[in-house]
Amino acid sequence: MEKERLEIFRERVFGDKLNATFDFVRENWRPMLKYMTYMMLPLACVAGVLMKGWMSYYMNMMVAKQQNPEVGFIVSYGLTILVYVFASLLLASLVYSMMRIYRERKDRLKDLTYEELKPTFWRFLKRMLLLGLCFLVLYILAFLLIILIATLTLWSLLLTVPALIILAMPLLYWPPAYLLDEDLSVFAALKKSYRLGFPTWGGIFLIALVLGMLSMVISSVVSIPWSVGFFSYLMLSEAGEGQAPVVMEFVMYLLNVVQSYCTLVVSSLSLVGMAFQYGHAADKIDGITVERNIENFEHLGDNNVDAPDVMGMNSEFDDFDKL
Repeated sequence: MEKERLEIFRERVFGDKLNATFDFVRENWRPMLKYMTYMMLPLACVAGVLMKGWMSYYMNMMVAKQQNPEVGFIVSYGLTILVYVFASLLLASLVYSMMRIYRERKDRLKDLTYEELKPTFWRFLKRMLLLGLCFLVLYILAFLLIILIATLTLWSLLLTVPALIILAMPLLYWPPAYLLDEDLSVFAALKKSYRLGFPTWGGIFLIALVLGMLSMVISSVVSIPWSVGFFSYLMLSEAGEGQAPVVMEFVMYLLNVVQSYCTLVVSSLSLVGMAFQYGHAADKIDGITVERNIENFEHLGDNNVDAPDVMGMNSEFDDFDKL
């Protein structure tokens, strides 16, 4: 028997939001893993090269006992961060495009082809790049504000830092609001994120905390081989005056790729959970489910004036009774 389609926009208690998150991943892990591998693995390979670069610079600095980092170290580290930022935007675009298709496609994500995924994914990626740019501007403004207030008195940070954390939490609604509510502009989505975010601040915090900790635990377990390899790399590099054996260099590159790939894939769990948290807030505050049932009832009369479908009407009235 086929399982009932998971509704994203539905009011749920905390436990049900977690269950919906895990049920969605359990039902769709094959197509999700397939397309995440296509898109995340190449970026993980690039990140592996960059991570290997700054590790080499780091070892050279340790052997030479340099206090100031080399330019190559700063560049490789900065490029690594940029790759992860782009990968995060790409991952959010992919996850939310698949959740959008899941809602609208008859067969959900079963046998989903790239041609079916492509239009939604590329549209969402463009929107996520714009959102990322806007978020960067907000981040810079917040950083400058902290610097400005800190120059007045460090005690003021006891108030400004917690205040910024409180203000930042509703921003987790921004991506699902901008992508899942496709008709919204980027600033309208930002406004809606705060309108829905403050009344459900506790839910955002709990979902982010629980799924974030779970993702961190899984990533830490997966990173154990990398940690062991990195320690071995340090020992061998120190013995070789900054140069590790070629075999160890290659092993560390592979471990860097695996660690980067697994970290990115596991982070998709938080994206799915936040989508259900946003759907809960939208239904609770805006009554999304009620509006949808009313629209279905109104369309029922428009579509069946000449030849009413008795079976279809019964189904629609069942939905209307839920009001």
